[in-house]
Amino acid sequence: MVNYRLKLAAGAYVVSYVIRPQYALGPAQEVPYNTRADFFITLAGIEKDGRPVNDAELLNAAKEMAIYLDGYTYHATAENFRFPDDLKKRAAIAGSGLSHEKE
Repeated sequence: MVNYRLKLAAGAYVVSYVIRPQYALGPAQEVPYNTRADFFITLAGIEKDGRPVNDAELLNAAKEMAIYLDGYTYHATAENFRFPDDLKKRAAIAGSGLSHEKE
């Protein structure tokens, strides 16, 4: 499986993320509906001055992100009207128990 790493530097801090393409979400991730995000981004770690930050509260506060890139043509035209189902799935993800700990 292909994964990407993204590092963002801001002053003394470096924040690292893992980006997973075509990531399946469903009941195993506490999302009631099966869906496949185009990309799923999770926090991999935070460093300050080259040392890992081990603040559990800070690390657990990081939200995972499910990114969907399909637009109007595939989800909102008369031929492909999936918009209501998309909203249901996005609301389920937002209300799920996804957190950094559940990688």
